[in-house]
Amino acid sequence: MKSHRRNSLAILLALLMTASALAGCSGTDEELDDEPKELEDWSVFLVQSSSDLPTCDSTIDGRLYYVSSESGFHACSNGAWQSIDLTGPSGPQGPAGTDGAEGPAGADGADGEAGSIGPAGPPGADGADGADGADGADGADGEDGTSFTIIGTVEETSDLGEIYIGESGDAFLVNSTVHIHVWSGSEWIDLGNISGPQGPDGASGVEGPVGADGPSGADGLYALFDSTALPIGSANCPMSGNSVRIGLDDNGDGNLDPLEVDQTLYVCNGVNGVDGNDGSDGADGADGNDGSDGADGSLSVVMEMAVTVSSMDFYIDSIQQADVTLYRGFTYTFDQSASNNSAHPLRLSATSDGTHGGGTQYSDGVTYTGTQGSNGLMTFTVPLDAPDTLFYYCQNHGSMGGEITIQSLGSVS
Repeated sequence: MKSHRRNSLAILLALLMTASALAGCSGTDEELDDEPKELEDWSVFLVQSSSDLPTCDSTIDGRLYYVSSESGFHACSNGAWQSIDLTGPSGPQGPAGTDGAEGPAGADGADGEAGSIGPAGPPGADGADGADGADGADGADGEDGTSFTIIGTVEETSDLGEIYIGESGDAFLVNSTVHIHVWSGSEWIDLGNISGPQGPDGASGVEGPVGADGPSGADGLYALFDSTALPIGSANCPMSGNSVRIGLDDNGDGNLDPLEVDQTLYVCNGVNGVDGNDGSDGADGADGNDGSDGADGSLSVVMEMAVTVSSMDFYIDSIQQADVTLYRGFTYTFDQSASNNSAHPLRLSATSDGTHGGGTQYSDGVTYTGTQGSNGLMTFTVPLDAPDTLFYYCQNHGSMGGEITIQSLGSVS
């Protein structure tokens, strides 16, 4: 039965290949509906798409459907739809047709890429030199430059101070910045760095051998003093008194020798009053009014020191930043009349470098007269309660001064 059905289907397909052009002539799309339509005489049914095919079962086994959307056939066979290819083999190639008429010329194509640059030709001969142009007019004269004179150095810019008592054009080198600062008469002008670029590091030298230990230093010197009673008629104390000699024990023998005496002080007795003639005792008179206080006495100056300035350092008696020793109760003077003191007022402090080192000015027993640089004089009567160490410094500039040691005369043992 199945073999007979396959044969019938094959015959039907052969007939349909001949009549496939008639498949679309059974009606228009508008005449079709959702129900499959049977094509008369061929038992071929028409549907719009594959989804419109009915279930393939025994009731429609062997039926052929034409699917319009695919322009092809599907057959129900053994419970499944099979696509039927009705395309026959390719026919032989037909003869070549005659050439058509030549079409119009096409538009020009785009320009091609530029070719590579060719080799340069040989250089041409040099042309003759042109005549020299006329000289230009002279430019206007520039402004006169400002000269300056470097008179010293300071460590920091702040050491210059806001007020400078000196001439316009005075200049200082600030070591921390290597800048030159010039006084204009009203302010400091920074001329910038005068040093060149840093050179490359030199090669490390060979480490030398360790040197032998040096000899032990000599023991320090002791300060000594002695007092000698002077008889009446002495040159320095006509009414007698005492001679006090002060110095260092240079030879270390514990005695103050004549060549070791640094200072000699005289404490003299007053002149005796003249005896009156004996008279009879008179009646006691009434107590008189208290007299007014006399003027304060003053001690004579026991030492005068000359102060000068060079390279932004104080020199005391020509010694750079000298250490000074003073004694309580005595009066000393620091003479600042040298002209190089003009910008450097001398001051005292209990702190190293004074106000530049964070301290304050010490003024007990200190008086100033005149003007530094012409007739300036600082007089210092050392108070009995003065600290053991003071420092002298410049009010305007740091790092110029030195140390003062304060000592007392006399001892108790």
